[in-house]
Amino acid sequence: MPGTRGCCAPGRPADGCRPTFFHGRAAESAEEQVTGQRWTCLVGPSGCGKSSLALAGVVPRLRAGGFAVAVLRPASGSGPAATLAAALLPLLEPDFSESARLAVLPKVTALLTRGTLPNVVARVLHRQECDRLLIIVDQLEEAFGAAPETASELAALLFSDRPVLTTLRADFLEAVLAHPTTGPALRRGLYALGPLEPGQLREVVTAPVDAGPGVGYESGIVERVYEELGGVTGDWTAGSAAGGPSTCCRASPRWPPLTPGCASAPPTSAPRHTPT
Repeated sequence: MPGTRGCCAPGRPADGCRPTFFHGRAAESAEEQVTGQRWTCLVGPSGCGKSSLALAGVVPRLRAGGFAVAVLRPASGSGPAATLAAALLPLLEPDFSESARLAVLPKVTALLTRGTLPNVVARVLHRQECDRLLIIVDQLEEAFGAAPETASELAALLFSDRPVLTTLRADFLEAVLAHPTTGPALRRGLYALGPLEPGQLREVVTAPVDAGPGVGYESGIVERVYEELGGVTGDWTAGSAAGGPSTCCRASPRWPPLTPGCASAPPTSAPRHTPT
């Protein structure tokens, strides 16, 4: 459909989300409790939208405000230092190819292991022409679900004087608070994320399609989608980012896979093209 390509992106709501398509939790992404503290932990049950709020809500706002942002997943590397190095390298060497970054990854990892994160951060800020760096640890529970030393090594690397925003599954909260480093750091920075309110949920369903040129729902579709979403749970209901209805398609097995560039609807009711 003309003008709509790229409006909907299959996959997790937070992956590659543009702020234009972040809906439902925009107000929370600007709350002082989320963005105004040195250490913040977004905590909630699996699928409530923690990653979406952090990556599609908070990150664009802070980047627009002059922050450099590095995002890491604890389970994505061979160890905490290597994972952090890989997250910082695109900021350190933005002109490097992926293979060139891999070549220098061991050197940066060794620097971080020796406790030189402040020096590395200073270089990042210089290269990015920014005043502040925020490190986001998405799914902190991955560190606590691995070997015990993994969580301790990651905590020692990050929780000093550097702003850190983490997302955490609620069932790991006790372990995080009991840890001698993450407990004191995050105890005052907990932000509990609950289900979407009815108005937020309706925004997730309607706003992405409303923003598309010449696209609209057929009569009654919004109410049907809203009714179905109101009685179920999952990341596509409360993720709050990147085109709510696009993720609704994955929720029900009787709905077809999403075709990028098209608004979603049950198979019997396709979105209509509104002439302009």
